[in-house]
Amino acid sequence: MDPRGSGASTPRMECEVPDMTIVPRPDDADFSRITRDAIATERACQRVDGAARPHMTTANTARDMDVIRAALGERTLNYFGVSYGTYLGAVYGSLFPDRLDRSVLDSSVHPDGIWRDVYTRMAPAYTANVERYTPWIAERDDVYGMGSTPEEVAEAFEETSRRLRENPRDDVPGLPPGATFGAADFDFTVGYLARFQGEWDVSASVLWHLVHDVPFPPSALSASAEEPAYEAFNAGLFIAVQCEAEWPDRLSGYYRDMREVRDEHPFGMGAFLHRPQPCTFASHDPVEPLVDLERDGYPTGLVIAGEFDANTAYDGGPAMAARLGNPLLTVADDGGHAFYSIPGMSCVTDAVDAYLVDGAAPEEATCPGIPRPSDVPRDPAEAAGIGVALVGARLAMTDAYALSAVRR
Repeated sequence: MDPRGSGASTPRMECEVPDMTIVPRPDDADFSRITRDAIATERACQRVDGAARPHMTTANTARDMDVIRAALGERTLNYFGVSYGTYLGAVYGSLFPDRLDRSVLDSSVHPDGIWRDVYTRMAPAYTANVERYTPWIAERDDVYGMGSTPEEVAEAFEETSRRLRENPRDDVPGLPPGATFGAADFDFTVGYLARFQGEWDVSASVLWHLVHDVPFPPSALSASAEEPAYEAFNAGLFIAVQCEAEWPDRLSGYYRDMREVRDEHPFGMGAFLHRPQPCTFASHDPVEPLVDLERDGYPTGLVIAGEFDANTAYDGGPAMAARLGNPLLTVADDGGHAFYSIPGMSCVTDAVDAYLVDGAAPEEATCPGIPRPSDVPRDPAEAAGIGVALVGARLAMTDAYALSAVRR
């Protein structure tokens, strides 16, 4: 199904959302512009999609799912959901407990604080990934030359960010014509690449070129990631769903949070998701209260959470498992997002298949994450070609805000 508001469903959310480039460390001078952009976005979406927007809620999408179930003549359905889909599955089970059989919630959101608190949990999670990436780089100082301690590597990142703030680069692979790669791009990229420990060897080669201000080789400059062949993101729908919940309306609170987070968590999303959102200035009140999540009448399911997942921070997994009375499968030492059927994640895939396909009772478990690389290229420049292609592919697959950032 294309959920209401997306794809080929009608009405489809059509409002054009302005540039949402990720700025992890906004200056105070940026605050008024950020606020004006949020107001302009809300007004534009209300003007284009106003009549339908209040009805683009998770509860209504769950009701649509049940209509489809009935149309197919199925007494019950089994459910597998990832990320936001974990909340949708939990809502469906709460609304239609007699219609849900087996359920797997992979990379679960936190059941409380929908939606602002779910987003603001991301900044500390990105920092946790950087704090496990810098020691790995420091241990290989003879190759990367960024410092022999985690603190020295972190300072090398800071110095690179300062340099790119003053002198952005225009030779970074994948840039659109006329675009430059500046401090905000670097800050986000460091946090993002830190998440994927199985690829630290090639991602560090990309950062090596940036930290040491070395030109990328021709093989890297020609590398690019393919565009997805499907609609990966509908910004208007994304905002409409956000507005199913209440948002704080005091701007001073947003500004206070941005000042604090930009200093404490400067890499990855940083303070970007702490800023005023379009829903801060919502044109309509939520049409109904959020659904109280519970598991009352459908079988025990399975919740999956990655220890260093920064899209849906880890604490959401234990919280959702406790709320629904489900066992939790933890993916240890991994910053990825969505773990079922992923290469290298056979432990997760086998556990899910045993339950979802074969009907074995789900169990509490811990699975290992993707192993960290032990061997690295002696010359980081040699890995730049594959590294840039990998980084481009990773960025192309990331969440909605990253998509808008790398394609601005």
